[in-house]
Amino acid sequence: MFYVFSLYLCQMIQRDTLWKSLIEDIFPDLLVFAFPKWSKQVDLEKKPEFLDTELSAIRPGSGTQDRIADKLIKIWTNSGQEVWCLLHLEIQGYDDPQFAERMHEYFYRIRDKFHVPVTALVIYTNSNPAHQPKAYHYNFVGTELIYRFNTF
Repeated sequence: MFYVFSLYLCQMIQRDTLWKSLIEDIFPDLLVFAFPKWSKQVDLEKKPEFLDTELSAIRPGSGTQDRIADKLIKIWTNSGQEVWCLLHLEIQGYDDPQFAERMHEYFYRIRDKFHVPVTALVIYTNSNPAHQPKAYHYNFVGTELIYRFNTF
């Protein structure tokens, strides 16, 4: 059983490594594709900063610490001043019942640490719509929170 899990984890890390390279290589095109209107406000000539260290520092504990495809990316706008925002990008290819909650946790931790605008994009690599949440819902005794994120 350990061998099967190790093999699965190794394959997952290899896929994550491929996604990491792909994201970094095609990032401007990905931004234009995923956010066609908003990307016109982004300075695509200025190289984005990939904040892998910062993302791992705010990541809640998980059994797959070796996942590297999740990206926190600093980009700049064309507004004439250096205003920057963070794009939280996730690659998700399997069913994770806590995924939507984890997306919300990332959002508020990133927002709390950097105090800048944040948007999130999830790229689903599975084909089952039942395993592709688009929002996190919380409701307890009249307190309600809905966190929606971009998906593809």
